[in-house]
Amino acid sequence: MNRLTRSAVVALLSVGVAVPLAAADSPIPPKRASDGTGTRPTVPQKGAPAQTPLARERDLTTPYIHSYSSRLTTAGAELTVFGGGFTQIGAAHRVRIGGSGYGRESPPKNVKPNALVIEIPQDVRPGRYYIGIADTSGRWVSGIDKRFEIVDPVRPLNVLLAVEASCAQDVRSSAPSVELRISPTDRDAAVVNVTLTRTGERAGPNGSRFYDYRGSSALRIGTYTAAGTGGRFETDFWDYINGNSVPAAGGGRYIERTNWEDCHARRRVTARGSRLPGPERKQLQVHMSDTSARIAIAPETRELRLTGYPGVGGGLGSLPTPTPVDF
Repeated sequence: MNRLTRSAVVALLSVGVAVPLAAADSPIPPKRASDGTGTRPTVPQKGAPAQTPLARERDLTTPYIHSYSSRLTTAGAELTVFGGGFTQIGAAHRVRIGGSGYGRESPPKNVKPNALVIEIPQDVRPGRYYIGIADTSGRWVSGIDKRFEIVDPVRPLNVLLAVEASCAQDVRSSAPSVELRISPTDRDAAVVNVTLTRTGERAGPNGSRFYDYRGSSALRIGTYTAAGTGGRFETDFWDYINGNSVPAAGGGRYIERTNWEDCHARRRVTARGSRLPGPERKQLQVHMSDTSARIAIAPETRELRLTGYPGVGGGLGSLPTPTPVDF
């Protein structure tokens, strides 16, 4: 075989192999030859099989699925299916939910090129499922390897509450238990009462102290508000002391308060350097902090961590009114 014949064979082999692969794997059209007389085949990138998600994204004539908006959901909830080529779905396609011995059509509520909104049927039991797209003969057009889980809408929960007494409070006795009232924002749902028992106490930042409580409950997925209905703390309160006042510039008197900047180190000293002559005895009730007043229970929720503080809930009176401090 002469040199010309060998070159022709090599060229034929190159054209016969490279052109079809380039058409399947690369969206880039063949380039013109340098002499302008023909086309030069594009060599595909290695390791890019024709049916990878990337290749499917580039070829939107075939619907494909790559993920869901949530790993966990419940029967009756909406689930967004992400992928591509969904505008190709028509009379010749069926969107189906299957898995855990269950299978039925689930027509999408909304179709976008890269997203389908599916409403999970009410009769689906907890388990692992998939969404797939099939043709009229039942052949899967999309993959069905992506799974999500349907869970029971009533979630068993551990409920933890940390009650923080500030550095201005000397707690004489803490509540052995705290009652919480958890109210759903949906008025048709029932209010849940939870009893939390004290599990210990620990030091907090800047001289504060945490009192920890723990209990359990079962709440349906949704949103709630929480309020304390019990839990008495008796404290010596060093912050706002009647009669502990000094002359104010321009006349009148200035009521001294705890120096919050170094409260953790010098609780009995005010911002002006005078010593507070005595605390006020108070009986306080547990209140929820702003971050714990509203609760959202999601399918993923396993534990509630709430925070609270001893707030005004009735006084036991105070110690004798301290003598005013003047400079």
